[in-house]
Amino acid sequence: MGFFEDFQPTATDGLLEFFTVLAVYSGTVSCYVKINRNVVLQPSDYDARVVEVGTTLEALFADVGTPSKGDTFVAEGSTFTVKRIEANDEIFIKMVVTEA
Repeated sequence: MGFFEDFQPTATDGLLEFFTVLAVYSGTVSCYVKINRNVVLQPSDYDARVVEVGTTLEALFADVGTPSKGDTFVAEGSTFTVKRIEANDEIFIKMVVTEA
């Protein structure tokens, strides 16, 4: 199955969650986001750390645009705050987030 097919919601895959995106710059939108927990992340700059474990969210760029640091995704009692953009090919966007 291709990456795009992973974004098609099904009753059994459990990969997609319906999120409300609370973006400061554009108001509120609703979209599907893929949650990836316990991901080994590479440092974003010249940190002393070699790697860290964290959470990423992946979404369709057309749904969320380019979120800014501090924008939040809310679903099922959890709030995910954007720390940085990991990848953006203007089809899919991958964000490193913190969960509260």
